[in-house]
Amino acid sequence: MSNSIVYDANRQPRKLGTQIGSGGQGNVFILHENPNIVVKVFAPNKLQKEGKELREKITTQIKMSDLIKEPYLTWPQIEVFDHQGKWVGYAMKRAQGEPLSKLAHPMLYPKSFPSIDRTGIVKILLNFLKTTKKLHERGIYIGDVNLGNVLADPKTYKTYLIDTDSYQVTSRSKIFRCPVGRPEMTPIEHHGQDFSSVTRTVESDLFSIAILMFQCFMLGLHPI
Repeated sequence: MSNSIVYDANRQPRKLGTQIGSGGQGNVFILHENPNIVVKVFAPNKLQKEGKELREKITTQIKMSDLIKEPYLTWPQIEVFDHQGKWVGYAMKRAQGEPLSKLAHPMLYPKSFPSIDRTGIVKILLNFLKTTKKLHERGIYIGDVNLGNVLADPKTYKTYLIDTDSYQVTSRSKIFRCPVGRPEMTPIEHHGQDFSSVTRTVESDLFSIAILMFQCFMLGLHPI
């Protein structure tokens, strides 16, 4: 869909630029007119199966305008539509940095984080925890905590949380749960369950975060 057009809620056309990410959920493109903004376009099969619920969740997140302003959080900002006016995804700020999966890799970290030391790792993790704390104070839980969903700037050690559309958020009495996760990062009590039916908590997030922090210090080694 690179070089294609999407539309905002006012039917203003927005040209998509280079594709920078892809996965089972969809693809991510740089906005041609502003490289600091990216657009996530969900896959057709994803929209067909879950489009209504997904849009309801994204619009709920967009209404949390204070989180859009958070500099280290790639929160949904506006909805985007195709040429027929059908909802296909959303736009968000573009994150910068290297995934923590490279920091926690014995072969990759010297190239991605050439000047890192233990103090630098601590700074990265403290910045990550600072943003996570703000989410928890709002009753929002990451759920799918893993080394690929956090980026870190190798020079400033600032961290950026990505893939936020999977986070567990609540609108009034409705809980939009995190439907994904990794068994090796998940509390034992949630093993064998459908993640879309699991209600995440501060405790479940902290369990996963503790594993992530251990992996960052121990070059990817799992504590269990």
